[in-house]
Amino acid sequence: MTAPSVAASDSHRVRPGDTVGGVALRYGVTRGELRAANDIGADNLIRIGERLTIPTKGASSTQSTSSAAARQNSTGAAARSGPVRAGASMSLGAERLAARDAVAAAAREHGIDVDLALAIAWQESRWRPDAVSHAGARGVMQCMPVTGRWMSEKLGRQLDLDDVRDNATCGVMLLKTLQQSSGGDEATVLGAYYQGMTSLKQRGMYGETSRYVAQVQSHRDTIAAGNALRG
Repeated sequence: MTAPSVAASDSHRVRPGDTVGGVALRYGVTRGELRAANDIGADNLIRIGERLTIPTKGASSTQSTSSAAARQNSTGAAARSGPVRAGASMSLGAERLAARDAVAAAAREHGIDVDLALAIAWQESRWRPDAVSHAGARGVMQCMPVTGRWMSEKLGRQLDLDDVRDNATCGVMLLKTLQQSSGGDEATVLGAYYQGMTSLKQRGMYGETSRYVAQVQSHRDTIAAGNALRG
């Protein structure tokens, strides 16, 4: 395997309480980029006092084709049926890239793990801002109109779910709200995003919700590792 090539723009000395995700969020990079720049393993282990290299945005890495294929094959079960199904074209057009960037920007603005927000958006719509579900969920984060109204009240301004940036903000704000109400337990947060918190508390996690949680976490790990998503 060829070692990643990363251009450094800054560094960070690890302090008590620091995590790979937290440091990445602070400097506006993905966990995968941070891990590649510092040869951090899958366990995300960093040590107090260690100085981490912060990669320049857009830094590139080279990896062997065989290892990349192995990681891509470990992304889990087929994606949830929805507005965009597994087997869609792998090429990401400008509209989908803009939607991805809108989700990442909203996540950074509201203090949400960027990789996790991108993973949810991928699972929900494959980063397609024009996606609409049979139930009326809309946009890249598949926000329901009632959710849009709820998040609009929280933000103090009207969100337009047909605007990719507002839609990303709606989904990220919902994610943040669920984190606050669940104590931050990731499986509960993701399950509630799919099933609804009230239903989750009253009925427990459905089988399809468990699969959704696993798929989102798999997407998140793929993004964090710097690999391309498939499906």
